[in-house]
Amino acid sequence: MRKSVRWVLASGAAIAAALAPVPAFTQQPPAQIHELTGFWLTTPHPELAIPPGKTETIPLTLRNANLPPQRAELEVSGVPTDWKWSLKGGNREVNAVIVSPNATEEVKLELTPPTGATGKSVPIDVKARYGSETADLPLTVKLANAPEGGLELKPELPALRGSARSTFSFKVEVTNNGSEEGLFNLAANAPEGFQTRFKHGYGSEEITGLPIKGGATEDITLEVTPARAELCWNLGDEADQAALCGFNSMTSIPSWNLAPAMSFGN
Repeated sequence: MRKSVRWVLASGAAIAAALAPVPAFTQQPPAQIHELTGFWLTTPHPELAIPPGKTETIPLTLRNANLPPQRAELEVSGVPTDWKWSLKGGNREVNAVIVSPNATEEVKLELTPPTGATGKSVPIDVKARYGSETADLPLTVKLANAPEGGLELKPELPALRGSARSTFSFKVEVTNNGSEEGLFNLAANAPEGFQTRFKHGYGSEEITGLPIKGGATEDITLEVTPARAELCWNLGDEADQAALCGFNSMTSIPSWNLAPAMSFGN
């Protein structure tokens, strides 16, 4: 009887131990990320260079983070009196912008220094006043050196070698270093009796002039055809005449160099 009681007590203790709650590992709550709250006025490039006479567009971004809708009054100061400027939202001039919560709005500041403007740098300040606060964005605008006027010619190959039967094709890059578009007439200085013609790029049509925008580059081709008849009859040797004029088959054809001389005018 005593053994039975002891077995019952032992069994009960084992069951109680099995049913006892197991302490759980304490789980830490995830770290909270604090979101930014505020209103900002920014631009990717607060310092930039503008050539005189050119219009530069500066993108401005207004950002509202976790605030009620904000009406921002925009102000620009420091622009020289002889410069032109405007603030545009879309295609219209604006003076104020409403930015919804957790949203951004884009505005463009257009600046145009006059031709001939001088000076190293111009400090310009843009402000966005919202409620009783102000978002300030200082800018520094430098005046870039204006390119010199005139044309620049860069032949792909300045000299070609061939015979009097050859047609020489010179590929030339023409750059307008001026600030405005111009219509340029094409002319070539060639020996008497030589034929010259100009083509645009790799086209087949002959041209006598070419419009080029300010600061742009165009490709032209100058084709030069020697005066074959005049050259061959001026040579006293019959073999040279035959080689140049094709009177009979020759294995050796005299060759010479030709370098272009071109002129351009408005």
